[in-house]
Amino acid sequence: MMNCLILLVIFLAIIVLVRLMKIVDLAGELRGHVEEEVTHADNQFNAFFFILFMLFLFGITVIPTYMYRNYMMTPPASEHGQSIDNLMYFTFAVIGIAFFITQTLLFVFAYKYHAKKDTKAFYYPHNNKLELIWTIVPSIVLTAMIIYGLSVWKNVMMDAPAEKPIVIELFSKQFKWIARYAGTDNELGSFSYKKIIGVNELGIDSSDTRSNDDIIVSGEFHLPVNRQVEFHLRSQDVLHGAFMPYFRLQMNTVPGMTTMLKFKPIITTNDMRGIMKDDKFDYLLLCNKICGSSHYNMQMNIVVDTEADFNNWIKEQKTFKSEEATKAEITKTDSVKVTAVLEAVKIEKK
Repeated sequence: MMNCLILLVIFLAIIVLVRLMKIVDLAGELRGHVEEEVTHADNQFNAFFFILFMLFLFGITVIPTYMYRNYMMTPPASEHGQSIDNLMYFTFAVIGIAFFITQTLLFVFAYKYHAKKDTKAFYYPHNNKLELIWTIVPSIVLTAMIIYGLSVWKNVMMDAPAEKPIVIELFSKQFKWIARYAGTDNELGSFSYKKIIGVNELGIDSSDTRSNDDIIVSGEFHLPVNRQVEFHLRSQDVLHGAFMPYFRLQMNTVPGMTTMLKFKPIITTNDMRGIMKDDKFDYLLLCNKICGSSHYNMQMNIVVDTEADFNNWIKEQKTFKSEEATKAEITKTDSVKVTAVLEAVKIEKK
């Protein structure tokens, strides 16, 4: 009901504005004013409103940014997170300075050089010095931004970690994430898309002994705080994006190839709940590529534990070998039951 009333008010306001414009036109005709004629007063009026619009534009840019500054960036929960944030702040600063300088010049010049009586426009087609300035200065600034960004990328992605990382595979498919831990040998077993059959969603090669201690989980996976983690990323079907905003991580998962990410979490889930003042807070793994109709629902909880809690959790998880044995036992039991039922049917028919 309220939405209908709002729409009705907007509709009536538009009608009123149209009728007022018509009244203004009629009043001009009665005064002998020609609508196509642009007067000096019209030019002054438009020039003045250029300045007002500039102030309005700066206001709607600065005020919301200041009001919601605490919601723009959550505290970084990874070792490299602060360097990513610093890079983003630097980018915002460069873009912001360029925005305010260019927009100020645009509107102030429109005000200063509006059409005036007996003033002729000066034809100024070319200036080599100006062209060099607005070519060289942006080139230097952009080069600095690129070099800074590459240095951050090198520190995050390419520098060798001080410790051996925990290896975890993140497998993406419409519309689900699956995590596979490398187990006690810290080596993932081999896989093949040809082996993605039935319950073997990841296509793991069961003949590879490195697969025996691998641990597969879905819905939620755990990480130890202050330990280096190395992610191996795969996709079964289409392009997905592994996005972990609180850790400042993002990497595409590409069908047919394995991509990689590494980082060190520095704030446990419980500690972050205190920082965020939210008892229900959880770290999330999201898909930030539009991968299909249920893309919005493709997410997985991440729990950052203390070292002791993580070790207790990992001990409770079943290995790939034990799960395979359990599935084989279930299959064998089901086969025996089916055989018994068939035998009973035969006896009953006799």
